[in-house]
Amino acid sequence: MAGQVDLAELDGPFVKLRLKGKFWHTRATVLARIGNYLKNRIPEILEVEIEDEKQLDDSPAAF
Repeated sequence: MAGQVDLAELDGPFVKLRLKGKFWHTRATVLARIGNYLKNRIPEILEVEIEDEKQLDDSPAAF
């Protein structure tokens, strides 16, 4: 089972993502890698953030 990443909000060059489920890597790592990927593919993107800081919680109770 893998986690899910959704686009939560797009406001010009600012992107907010939503993380759901369990990931192979820490959620902070997933967010950083997706942010790098998006910025490399779409240079106009200035910032990629998480919708809610609680979504970075890797503890089993969080999902």
